[in-house]
Amino acid sequence: VKSSEIIFSQMIVHSVVLIIQISIVLFTALHVYKIPCMGNLIYVALLCFAQGFCGMTFGLVVSSIFVTEINAHQVTISTFYPVLLLCGILWPLEGQPLGMRKITTWLPMTKPVDAMRGILLK
Repeated sequence: VKSSEIIFSQMIVHSVVLIIQISIVLFTALHVYKIPCMGNLIYVALLCFAQGFCGMTFGLVVSSIFVTEINAHQVTISTFYPVLLLCGILWPLEGQPLGMRKITTWLPMTKPVDAMRGILLK
């Protein structure tokens, strides 16, 4: 078995799991918590899938680079939490200093978070 076959099979399996997770989260958000969706629900699902797929490929790249699981966890945690805190999900971008705001526009989750907010609420 080649390593490319293992990675490709992982991507297929995780993509199926990702679609199931997106379905559950969207159903819960829209029907249980009554979050309004002013835009097209297909765009919301596609944006969620694109972000999930990017996160999945990042995890696969990290796991293929590092030998031990502990090192891979350290790298993913040390990149995930700063991105989560600075992208605008938990702390609004308008509340950040101007220099930090210029840096956060280049983070991988900032534009999708803004796009999701635009689709759902505008």
